[in-house]
Amino acid sequence: MRFILVGYENASRLMTALLSALLLLGLGGARAQSPTSQVYLPLIVKAYELDRLTYHPANDLQPAPPLHPLAPLPPKVGGIEGGGGKRGGGQTVVFISDRAGQSDVFSIPLMGGQPANLTQTPSAQEDTPVFSPDGSAIAFASDRDGDWSIYLMDSDGTNVRPALSDYAGTDEVHPTFTPDGLALTFSSNRADGNWDIYTAAIGGNTWTRLTADPAADRFPTLSADGRMIAFRSERDGNSEIYLMDADGSNLRRVTDNPAFDGYPSIIPDGSGVVFVSNRSGGQNVYVVNWAGEGLTALEQRASWQMDTPRLSGDGRLLLYAGAPMGGTFDIYKREFASPLMLIAQRGSDNPGNHCDWEAGVLAYGWIHAWQATQDDQYRRWAQEWIEACIPIKTEITHVNDGLMGYAALIAYQTSGRPEHLAFAQQVADYFMNTAPRTTDGTLTHDTDRVWVDTLLGTVPFLLEMSQVSGSDVYADEAISQVIKHAAHLQNPTSGLYYHAWDESGNNPAGQVHWGRGNGWALLADVAVLSAITPTHPLRSTILDIMQKQAAGLRPLQDASGLWHTVLTQSDSYLETSASALIGYAFKRGIQEGWLDEDAYAAVAQAAILGVWRQVQADGTVTNVSGPTWPMLTWEEYNARPHDPFQLYGQGVALLLESQ
Repeated sequence: MRFILVGYENASRLMTALLSALLLLGLGGARAQSPTSQVYLPLIVKAYELDRLTYHPANDLQPAPPLHPLAPLPPKVGGIEGGGGKRGGGQTVVFISDRAGQSDVFSIPLMGGQPANLTQTPSAQEDTPVFSPDGSAIAFASDRDGDWSIYLMDSDGTNVRPALSDYAGTDEVHPTFTPDGLALTFSSNRADGNWDIYTAAIGGNTWTRLTADPAADRFPTLSADGRMIAFRSERDGNSEIYLMDADGSNLRRVTDNPAFDGYPSIIPDGSGVVFVSNRSGGQNVYVVNWAGEGLTALEQRASWQMDTPRLSGDGRLLLYAGAPMGGTFDIYKREFASPLMLIAQRGSDNPGNHCDWEAGVLAYGWIHAWQATQDDQYRRWAQEWIEACIPIKTEITHVNDGLMGYAALIAYQTSGRPEHLAFAQQVADYFMNTAPRTTDGTLTHDTDRVWVDTLLGTVPFLLEMSQVSGSDVYADEAISQVIKHAAHLQNPTSGLYYHAWDESGNNPAGQVHWGRGNGWALLADVAVLSAITPTHPLRSTILDIMQKQAAGLRPLQDASGLWHTVLTQSDSYLETSASALIGYAFKRGIQEGWLDEDAYAAVAQAAILGVWRQVQADGTVTNVSGPTWPMLTWEEYNARPHDPFQLYGQGVALLLESQ
């Protein structure tokens, strides 16, 4: 085989060109043909070129990666990838190219290589290929039978067959699979030539029309759990991104800009959407969270355009078509961090040596994000944090230390390291034998005062310790603390919690209903109700405590979806961490049947969007009040600063938004 190097100006660059050619061949950047291969190289190999998958003067568009999670990267040895493998090795990407004269479906290994034409239809056009969830089949649109219809083929291009019953004279395009792989959602102009979104079982005769607006609705994409559909619509006069439930209900607009917004792709962890827009002049790929906030352009190069973005099944890899302005498109890939991952990353960049409750709440959020998304990066952050803290925290001295014990238990269950369990046992021994209490056994936070904050540090840890140890004594203590704190702190009339209770005076230490403190109480309720059986003798007591508090909180929600830092004072500022905790408890309560869906669904959804509106593009959660202690007046609570970055703000936002 011999190589022709195309695009280099003089022989002085020959060595650089040859090295680049070999590198690109290793990554699959070259277009190899036998016996002569033409290697299309840029004049200067930039860093982003190493993530380029195709090199061809034709247009390569609409890349679709595998929907199932990619293989993880192997361990690094001396900064170099080890193990002889690469992330996504052996998996393929499909895309559309006109390199054969018309648009065909091609495939290429995710790590690079020679593209293969899967359709080879000289007299027809193909469009928008997508993999089935298990990767065994590809759905695509084609006009091979006159009008546009949707077809299936095996992943190697064989066994082409109709996917849906065809209706003569109508066009069906833009297929996307439901998570079970048994049905497709797609665009069709079946109803009087108007483009709408439909869904139908593969091979079935019955189609369900999901939209019926006179404007064009096109390019649907489903969330990973199949519950949401994003699509582009022109119903407001120009193309915007919309979101609806999978049955066509709960329609809402995500973007609102005079420019073109289209070709959406829902981020697999459900935290937002990537889409194409020309709002900055050139065509670029943007990402927003579900509130339409945190807008970020993914490309900052001048005179460059991006198109047709799609995300891998694990949400960590973005594929897109890219080209110099006015040039032809090739397929590129790049690592991607979702809005949810950015919240976590922002916290991981800042914990330092914070072996305290603030970083503990962040770790709690990491752990719950890991459990919700199965992305192991969240768990690794939590484990790295507790492993750094164990040598520092040689003595357990406060109920807040339970958050470190909780992280140690999670680390122990995944690592099996005895030092993790030993640390957790040290925390448990302190709670059960040494920690100060009131005369009725309620754990205190300082001197003889009971704080609602104590529920955060104690209850989740004790429940987890009970599970790991197999001893009910810890779960019994957790349940007891929830009931005793409620007896001292919950207002019997409103259901809301006071911040603290003074044993010496046998009364609340101030009459203020602090927002975040009420969130800590709800978090403990959720933890207990999630851990105990439906027949537990005290379950109804905990449920009653939670439901009374929820009923008191529901009418206090602001139109923004947030709650005030002092719940009953509309003159106090709206505070994000309290809103995240309350929204989390309401969402879990609806999911588990503890709260009435009709009464709380809209409240929980408003909280989710309200908190997303407080998240900046870099993942910083804003409007989180600083650390707060029991005070006498609501004005003192309102005077607490709420602009600085707070680790616990990142943690509780993860808790809510990863649901």
